[in-house]
Amino acid sequence: MYYLGLLTITLFAAHYNHLASAVEPTPTALPRFPPDISEDGASTYGPGHLKPFGHQRPPLGPVKEYDTELHPRDFYRDHIKPRRPLVYRGMVEESPAYRLWTDEYLREVYGSLDVLCEVKNEDRSTTPIKMQLSDFLGSYQKADIYVVTVLPDLMRNEVKAPKSILCGSSRRFIQEANLWISNGGTRSLVHYDSDHNVHCLLAGRKDFMMIPKKYQSQLYMASTTVNGSGFSRVSPDSVDLAWYPMVADVPWTWATLYPGDCIFIPGGYIHQVRGYTRSVSETLLFTPTRWFNDSDCAWRDVENYTTLADVELKWTYIKGQKQIEMGYMNPELIRHALHVKLGEHGVITKQLFMEMFFNDLRSEQYQYSTTQLPVAVKVWDAIRQSDRDYLDQSDVDRAPLEALKDIARVIDPPHDKK
Repeated sequence: MYYLGLLTITLFAAHYNHLASAVEPTPTALPRFPPDISEDGASTYGPGHLKPFGHQRPPLGPVKEYDTELHPRDFYRDHIKPRRPLVYRGMVEESPAYRLWTDEYLREVYGSLDVLCEVKNEDRSTTPIKMQLSDFLGSYQKADIYVVTVLPDLMRNEVKAPKSILCGSSRRFIQEANLWISNGGTRSLVHYDSDHNVHCLLAGRKDFMMIPKKYQSQLYMASTTVNGSGFSRVSPDSVDLAWYPMVADVPWTWATLYPGDCIFIPGGYIHQVRGYTRSVSETLLFTPTRWFNDSDCAWRDVENYTTLADVELKWTYIKGQKQIEMGYMNPELIRHALHVKLGEHGVITKQLFMEMFFNDLRSEQYQYSTTQLPVAVKVWDAIRQSDRDYLDQSDVDRAPLEALKDIARVIDPPHDKK
């Protein structure tokens, strides 16, 4: 059925090629970005008081840009390791999605797929709702919602994968791809995510403010979740410098994405995003690691055009799944933790595994529950390759992804249940 689905998509793509529009019509009055703070009035509390985030001081400059993609080794050395953002201009212009993903095409080809929707102005207090993409497209021009969901598997073959993460540890730790659709008027909180993120714009315009992680304390972060993400108490729409005076001293850089462009947002890097008109984006998340094993770069052809259907994602959505699983930790981190434990003890006994499950792997935020014991036993049995009462390296190397995901679902749930 999957291959039949791909054939159907290909036929639809050919039929709807005449509907495609690579660049949206340019509206006449989009906000100036970066903002001109010289036009702001004086205030007792300094420039930008009760103004949108970004009006408190001028930016340092734009994020570094490239017209061609870096090799994965260079990308790791110059941007992943130092956690330095970049912009690729025109990186996904080769993607069929860049030409094809109009509302009409999406409705006809993918309308029966389920997506998750959230309210436009993010506040982290609402629970996403699930609906069919066709229903969303029929209402989103008037409703206060937008799509942010796991990119459905059937859509992955129409999106180009970034060359810069097609080998090495970056490829091994690719986690999930997300789809974003909005009619404009969206803005994020000032926040950071635990994972690295390549955000590619297929339609519309998005403005990004980028701030290094070391300025967290000056942005009054409200919380840090179990998986290492967090957001600021400061309203991005109206910064009250009487309550949050240190915001005025936070330096920032900026980037504006147009259709075909991508931005790399390192894990932990603080950012705030705004969109104004209809926009469609795809993001690819991959987990930060303290090492870069490039042994596969010698034989992988990173120059060859590759789609997201050609790379392994740990969390996916296949049509018909009851639940769209989004925002969980990378299960490969659990495999890595098991390898570390093997290095310390030689083998992992059942008792040691249970201790890991209920202590080492878990945050203090999530306490032991007898309801989780069957999950632990189920995972132990799935990983153990024989009747032995311990795990060795071969067991951990061959541990099924689904078993590791069962652990991830328990020890590190996302900020809302999807």
